[in-house]
Amino acid sequence: MDLKATPHTDAIVNGLLKYYLEHPREERFKYALTDFAQKFIKLIDNRLYSPYAKFPLRDTFKKLADFEAIEIITIDDFNRWYEFNFEGNSGTVILDHLESLKDYVNSGITTLD
Repeated sequence: MDLKATPHTDAIVNGLLKYYLEHPREERFKYALTDFAQKFIKLIDNRLYSPYAKFPLRDTFKKLADFEAIEIITIDDFNRWYEFNFEGNSGTVILDHLESLKDYVNSGITTLD
């Protein structure tokens, strides 16, 4: 591949015009994003700035479920670890996170209706 070669700008511009940019007939020197381009930008924006990233559920699971294999030798050790981390207060924290996420999703569904 020749690094000094000039790209085929006409083909690139035509591709952009076909999928991402439109040239309104009434305004000669103006370009606008197509519906496809706007949806694509919204998709990327949702991926980068996900509204679900606000919920600490993942961090809670990571903190509670992280254990050293050396600490768990018998099944009783595992049961004690499980009871300590996932029952009682910790289990309530996880359920609260899930309820919060459920409320957020339900409000989003209501907004769409």
